[in-house]
Amino acid sequence: MKKINWKYAIGEIMIVIVGISIAFWLNNWKEDRRDVATHREYVNSLILDMENEIELLEGNNLEFQEKLELITKLTPHLGSGRPGRDSVMYWVFSLPIQTQYVAQDDTYQTLLNSGDMRLFHDLSLRRRIVQYYADAQKVETPYERIRNIHEKYLGDIFIYELDYVKISQGDASLLDKPLFRNIVNSLRGSCYMAMDANRKRIEESRELVDLLKAG
Repeated sequence: MKKINWKYAIGEIMIVIVGISIAFWLNNWKEDRRDVATHREYVNSLILDMENEIELLEGNNLEFQEKLELITKLTPHLGSGRPGRDSVMYWVFSLPIQTQYVAQDDTYQTLLNSGDMRLFHDLSLRRRIVQYYADAQKVETPYERIRNIHEKYLGDIFIYELDYVKISQGDASLLDKPLFRNIVNSLRGSCYMAMDANRKRIEESRELVDLLKAG
């Protein structure tokens, strides 16, 4: 029988093992670098989404402020019989203009659907991000309330209660209806609620942006 050169055979085996180990190491190194780059892209995209959220909410608060100023001008004429009420009716037609809110969460939804939330190794930061997007519901709630006021109450007033021919002739009797007065007061309170929710969301967004930039 041919004698086996064990030293040579073991050497060959070691070369194969080292080669495989280096290949695994290189593959893991490439994956780690790719994960780091992907993580940075997600961070930058989250920051952009949150900055867009801040811009949207700041613009919405300006719209709510304008709506509240309109309501403040309109309120003294409700049930008061003041002169010049025919011109006041033009303010009424600005009330149905709604302010919209859509959470800026495209990047977060991608993180969830792709499973890439694992790239955020800081568990505290990960929980903060998840909670931030869960808190969007707190902003959506007052907007939903305002939408219901418009659709269920103010919309019915405009469809069933208004006589547009008489209004064009100076009729302002809508201002004396208790239901309309209640709708206006409810709308005012809901605007304040939405503005408060917006301010809290803006503050929360800025805090999380700072955390993401620091990380």
